[in-house]
Amino acid sequence: MRKIRMHPFVQSLGLLLLCLAVGSGSALANHHDTGATGHHQMGHAHHMHGGMWGVDMLAYVPKAILFQKDLLGLSEEQVQKIRSIKKEMNQAGDNHDAIEKIHEQLESAFKGGQFDLATYESALKQAAEHAVQTRTETARKAQDALQVLNDDQRTRFLYSMQVMHQWKEMHGMKHKMHKHKMRGHGMDKESASKEAEQEN
Repeated sequence: MRKIRMHPFVQSLGLLLLCLAVGSGSALANHHDTGATGHHQMGHAHHMHGGMWGVDMLAYVPKAILFQKDLLGLSEEQVQKIRSIKKEMNQAGDNHDAIEKIHEQLESAFKGGQFDLATYESALKQAAEHAVQTRTETARKAQDALQVLNDDQRTRFLYSMQVMHQWKEMHGMKHKMHKHKMRGHGMDKESASKEAEQEN
């Protein structure tokens, strides 16, 4: 098997972190509905938002490495290391006490028919700090996990993540176009799926 020579590890990590910076902004925006859902978790690290190469992709790194452990030829020792990193990462994303406190403060800003802007602003500031902290921790753990791999394993892993991401983007586009087309024709679902079958 020919070795895939990709850009050096440092560069790939730089790329991951750049995407993290871009991603964290939009992921934070995804978390603005905290007030409405009493227990909505802010800055939650381990679910993926629409496949962006942001914090959520980083949170997925240890899991993805374990999923490919045979393919990458990981040793038992490497597997154990990645497992404990994955556990630490989940704990970092699950700081429920901090999240609860922020919610209580947000709610107290609306007590007694009054709106206290200062309380609300301070809660939002804490929420943002918490989100940034979680994201920094996630990035750090993703880096730790990548460091467990040797150069060849890391290159192949980062390559597979890139391929997966591109596939998701492409797949998303196809899905959007198909929906758009069906809407355009105003067809019923049955004839739409018949047409889809003929296309394939």
